Amino acid sequence: MSKNIENYNKIHSDITTVSSDNEEIPEWVVIQMTTFTNWLNYQLRQSNVVVRDLCSDLSDGTLLIQIVEIFQRRICTGKIYNYKPTEIQCLMNVQMALDALREDGVKLVNIGSQDIVEGNLKLILGLIWCLIQKYQIAIQSKIPSKKLIMAWLQSVLPEIKLTNFRTNWNSGKALAALINFCQPGLFEEWRNLNPNTSYENCKKALEIAEKYLNVPAVLNAEHMSSPELDELSTITYLSFFVTENGPGYMASLNNCSKLMPDVRITNFDRSWNDGYLFCKLITSVGGVIPNFEGMNFNDPNYWPSNISTALSSASQLGIVSLLGPNDLADPDVEYLGVMALVAALCSLTINDSYEELPTPPSSIYYQNFFSQNKKDSHNKINIFSETITTSCYQDQQINLDLAFQQNSGLTVNDLDVIVIGPNNKVKDHKTLLLVKLKTSKGAVLSFVPDQIGDYQVRILCQGSELPSSPIFLSVLPSTEQNFYQESESNLIEETYQYLPETTNNYNNNILVENTIYSKAKNIEVTKNSSDSKIMKPHSDVARVSFSGLSEPCSVGSTVEVVINAHGTDNNTDAIRVTSTSPSGVTKDCHVTCDVSSFTATFSPNEVGEWKIGIFYNYEHIHGSPFSCKVFDPNAVDVYGLDVGLVGQELKFTINTKKAGNGKIDLDVIRYGKSIPYHLESDSYHEGIYKANFTPDGPGQYKIHIMLNGIEIRGSPYVLDIADASSISVYGDNLKMGAVGKGASFMIHAANADTKDITVLITGPSMKSKYGRIIALGESNFKVEFKPIEAGEHTIDVQIFGQSIYESPFICNVGDPELVTIEKLPKNIYPSNVGYDITFEIDATAAGSGNLEIMINGGRVPCRVKELGPRHFLAEFTIEQLIDHVIEMKFNGVDVTGSPWTLKVKDIDEERKLFDKHYSTNNLSSSFEGIKSVSHFGTYSNTNNKEKMIDETEYTELSGVGLYRSAVGEPTYFEISGGNLKAKDVKITLTSPSAVIIPVKVTECGIDKLSCSYITSEVGEHRINILVNGSPLETEPIYVSSFDSSKVKLEAVTGALPEQPVQFIGKIKIKFKKIVSELNCSHVR
Repeated sequence: MSKNIENYNKIHSDITTVSSDNEEIPEWVVIQMTTFTNWLNYQLRQSNVVVRDLCSDLSDGTLLIQIVEIFQRRICTGKIYNYKPTEIQCLMNVQMALDALREDGVKLVNIGSQDIVEGNLKLILGLIWCLIQKYQIAIQSKIPSKKLIMAWLQSVLPEIKLTNFRTNWNSGKALAALINFCQPGLFEEWRNLNPNTSYENCKKALEIAEKYLNVPAVLNAEHMSSPELDELSTITYLSFFVTENGPGYMASLNNCSKLMPDVRITNFDRSWNDGYLFCKLITSVGGVIPNFEGMNFNDPNYWPSNISTALSSASQLGIVSLLGPNDLADPDVEYLGVMALVAALCSLTINDSYEELPTPPSSIYYQNFFSQNKKDSHNKINIFSETITTSCYQDQQINLDLAFQQNSGLTVNDLDVIVIGPNNKVKDHKTLLLVKLKTSKGAVLSFVPDQIGDYQVRILCQGSELPSSPIFLSVLPSTEQNFYQESESNLIEETYQYLPETTNNYNNNILVENTIYSKAKNIEVTKNSSDSKIMKPHSDVARVSFSGLSEPCSVGSTVEVVINAHGTDNNTDAIRVTSTSPSGVTKDCHVTCDVSSFTATFSPNEVGEWKIGIFYNYEHIHGSPFSCKVFDPNAVDVYGLDVGLVGQELKFTINTKKAGNGKIDLDVIRYGKSIPYHLESDSYHEGIYKANFTPDGPGQYKIHIMLNGIEIRGSPYVLDIADASSISVYGDNLKMGAVGKGASFMIHAANADTKDITVLITGPSMKSKYGRIIALGESNFKVEFKPIEAGEHTIDVQIFGQSIYESPFICNVGDPELVTIEKLPKNIYPSNVGYDITFEIDATAAGSGNLEIMINGGRVPCRVKELGPRHFLAEFTIEQLIDHVIEMKFNGVDVTGSPWTLKVKDIDEERKLFDKHYSTNNLSSSFEGIKSVSHFGTYSNTNNKEKMIDETEYTELSGVGLYRSAVGEPTYFEISGGNLKAKDVKITLTSPSAVIIPVKVTECGIDKLSCSYITSEVGEHRINILVNGSPLETEPIYVSSFDSSKVKLEAVTGALPEQPVQFIGKIKIKFKKIVSELNCSHVR
């Protein structure tokens, strides 16, 4: 999956844009590739290396090692293959980098060296995101870094309603506002940005951020303004703002210091552990800390309690912390959680000089206790709502209608009103004739202003001010009231002249709405020749008022209309209320009378706009007929909520076309907690909404969908989300197979059945077939298939209709029958001893796969060189004059003709001759067989000529101490033969740190020496052996020392009889070299 990369849209820094000729790759992937490439190049800015293609540039591992060394600020230990590395050497390079990352605590899930070398784009992007999280964002909290960054952004940008890291940033307005927060005055005109010029807005903001705030433009303007912008790219760019000492970090620190000028604040981590700064900051923004002076800030045992008190006080201000008291008191607390909480507290503003009222900031969202007319009834409300202004006349009653959220537990007694009169003094409730009445949805607060002028009405619930408070009320003189009433009455008379006869036959229920009242004019009723009643001015019509139905109503509900008739004679015969459906059917509503008010009820049965006519003595009151929007939550359709996997975005569609107008609200709940989601309307289709969320863990999810605050039919939708990481797929045939041979692999998937799993195998000719799935037991399955052609196959494993994270797997299928052997000798001659035997292997027609060569059961090393694509030269050294058996497998299947036996020619005669003349050359060792044999000849000089004595002495080395040693435990090996004494042998053992370790040599029988030593450190030790002052040909001998006490195994669960078991070993020790197989070569 390599991509063509070109330079694009350079501003101050080098920006790279990745483009692809493959139209199947989504645009958001291209954006993410571009951002991640630019991010890597920013990290490599001090070097002379530039990343242009993520897949190809990282494939040999050398650049990846350089990147890891930059992040870790240390050199990776081990040999790096820089010059034209082979595939195996590339794998070793990449593995070295991955091992260094794992040692540094980077969690690499399902990312292996083979994936990087082969250019698996999905896993390469996953690897870079792991690097960004570890070394750029550097947050290890249990709270996701995305949530902490969003909380901070919502706190510092109260005027921008931020809910996601994608569409909220397309217009450039949010970024411009963030820049202005970091450096006030740098982008003052951000409010006036035209959303239709999003590209220009983003381009300007990115340039300013780079030039003045030193934020590198790893994300370019074209991609930021794109609707396909992915959230990981946005988070990567924004992380430069919130990183320690970044512009956002310093701006938040500066704002906090301004509120507490007598305290020196230098960070957002350990300085806050004792809770003192939290308490002081809360008091600085108007909060109250009980017993602040008596708190103990010196004893760490009291710190969680101090912070708990502070968080309790903060909650009364509407601020909720993402971290708990114990987390904030931890010395290793993540600074971003503290910074988000501090930014929320700093955003609080107290502008009330009459009474300190806790005002939640716009950046903090909290559970909605009430909703007001035409206000957002979502369960989370941004408290900086639009300012409400209205007017009334002197001595005219005004009603404030409040609706409580269902099951909120609130009562009328939880409400309070502060009315500030024209003289800037708080009005007494008795003077205002304040009344609080309970309604079916909440409460009505009514009062009568007695002065002309401008009022402020501040509404409180449980001591906290309403989101839409204060309300600005302008009280007009009553003389103006008479003038407007007269003109309005004349207008009403012209518009609604006749009123048809209807009958009241509807039941009464409860009421809720607001009203404004007027004073009197006269109305009379006469009849014309057609017996229709004609409206005339009447003395009490101006005293009857209704404020309208501000909230939409649902089909089948009982709608109550409360009509104020303060000052009338309360005669039900004088009031008539009608309801007219969208289809034109008009019916009378049942009317009942109460003190100074009338109540009418009706039950709509049709979606659309209804008209409510209110008549007093056959005349429309002011504003009649009133509009009532009716919707049907049972008519909402939802598509796409079927199945999902952890970490994979789940998308679904909500259709409200048949349900009527209204606001769609969504809440995704897992284990009682809401998780982030994205909801937007379709700009091309009215009434269509697109929603998505990403499950962050396995378990049951409940998706609540509400239309105008009422749950739709079927809500909540319940989904059981499976964890992709808990679905394991393993087996040799996932990577390789043979043509015509049955292949299989295993799947472990909890809570799944065979019908839930689909395996699709696609060959190089693009022919596909399904694998056979066999249930082996609870959660364990076996997949069988038989490849029929050589080449690269893809295996797509799907569960619940979605591919698992690692899928598709790449399986190299070869044909062992097409592997040919060339130039292989038939026999071994004595003259071959000490020399290399070579032969060629041609696997060109066999396809991709693993080639395994084993000589004499693995006791004879075999070396392989690449002559060309899938064409190799194999060589091995003849060390003993014995038959050599060569076995060869391709993808685990024997190659045609295997095994081959190279027999020794004339072994009896040739061995005698060899023993006589060439014994000194036959020094062999085989550590895998735990035995080495050395032969020594004795020489004498006569007349300056060297002559070999006919006597030959043999020396054997044997024992486990020749190749491995346990730290701290005695290790032994033996030297036998050659009539050797302890004084004839000198042994030197050197540790990895160049320390000489003593080796004890004792005689333990005839012609046998026992050697023992004890290693003290892990790593590769070197043994040098001198016999009679001459070194052995086998030296130096390398011994691997290990410490098994540092190997930890996690508990193994889910094992089945006769089935493979996977488990994880945590190894805390470092090996310079681990030898798992000697004398065995695997060639890819």
